Amino acid sequence: MHNLVLFCKTFIRDLDKMKTLKQSVDKFNADKIPFCIACPEAEIEIFKKHLKTGKEDYELIFLTDEEIAGRELTAKYKDKGWVGQQFIKLLFYKTNVCNFYVILDSDLYFIQDFHISDFMYDESTPYISMTEERKEEYAKIQNYLKRKGKTYGFVRHGQVFSCRLLYDMEENLLNKNNITFEDLLKISPFEMQWYGEYYMIKRPFELYPCNRLFRYFWGEDLYLDAKRRGLTVEDFIKEGCLGILMQTYWIKDNIYKPSLFYVFLRKLRTIPRRTQNFIKNKILRRFKR
Repeated sequence: MHNLVLFCKTFIRDLDKMKTLKQSVDKFNADKIPFCIACPEAEIEIFKKHLKTGKEDYELIFLTDEEIAGRELTAKYKDKGWVGQQFIKLLFYKTNVCNFYVILDSDLYFIQDFHISDFMYDESTPYISMTEERKEEYAKIQNYLKRKGKTYGFVRHGQVFSCRLLYDMEENLLNKNNITFEDLLKISPFEMQWYGEYYMIKRPFELYPCNRLFRYFWGEDLYLDAKRRGLTVEDFIKEGCLGILMQTYWIKDNIYKPSLFYVFLRKLRTIPRRTQNFIKNKILRRFKR
């Protein structure tokens, strides 16, 4: 059994973005963390063909949704999109592949070397990715579990799930109340939020919060704003981001593509005004020709 693995649940429609993620893991996986990829049984050979190179210097593991969640639950949520994915992420602990697993999505990729220490404080203590957020769906979970205090958001890529905590959740929350993960997700469909809130109740290990693992582009507006500001991948690395999320439903690009024009304008603002005017005049003279 591994102590820590990377885990990604994917579908055939995300194959191109999955290739980008896999290539980034190949390049930046400094500590050779095993990488486990889950997909529908009918698609697994396609993913193996397109993703496995045979040159990986870390262990690459393929599992089917059916192996993780069972055929009945997998079939029931086959066409339910992102909600169906959440069962796979929550139930992966039952495979006994690892003690902890890092939740990744197909539409993100790494931009610099990452290490075990980016996800784990020590061998038995993961970082908890969290921010203070007042969202109704998050508050539903907090209220259901009767936790007092501020509302936090745990829906963050790179969240580390503890298998020990999920087993505890199964025994002391689900079984004792005769409910299932399916029932919980009907209350509020955010698997990472359920995990994070249950952690806040049980506290099986000391809290070490983090919140800047990835640069998030949840929508096209955020993406275009970053481009107009002349931001580059190097800027995100300086911020401490390990990778970038390119939200599938809103952004067509697989990787962040800076605008060379706005990058130029941004750099222009950093040089002395006299030099700026000289460059501008030179450009204007060229256009007048």
